[in-house]
Amino acid sequence: MIIKMAKRCERMNQQGFTLIEILVAITILAFGLLAIGTMQVSGLGGSGKSQSATDVGTIAMDCMEGIVGLTYANAVASGVTNYMERGYTVKATVVDPGPLPNTQSVTVSVTGRGRTINLNWIKAKVVQVQ
Repeated sequence: MIIKMAKRCERMNQQGFTLIEILVAITILAFGLLAIGTMQVSGLGGSGKSQSATDVGTIAMDCMEGIVGLTYANAVASGVTNYMERGYTVKATVVDPGPLPNTQSVTVSVTGRGRTINLNWIKAKVVQVQ
């Protein structure tokens, strides 16, 4: 009988959570959610930066490939080219003669949204020796 009374008293003391326990749990949950939210915002910012870096590199390579694909004479005729593409400023320059005989120096610079990339290429003239 004494054991039954002790168990009944024990159950009466543990009928639920106290207000302080609930407030502590809510505070811990709030800090956890705040940390997750901060992490998400930081991740989105990093994603935007990497996207602009990819855009700058892609635009520069597209321009460079277009110039390198031209014939030697047409590349020289293109000279200096400035244009806008997807909000970026593109400047392409072809200098003849290049650093070596029968070469051209090609430079492409793309700037915008806090990013800049410069590509340099030496284009050789195809010379047939007989």
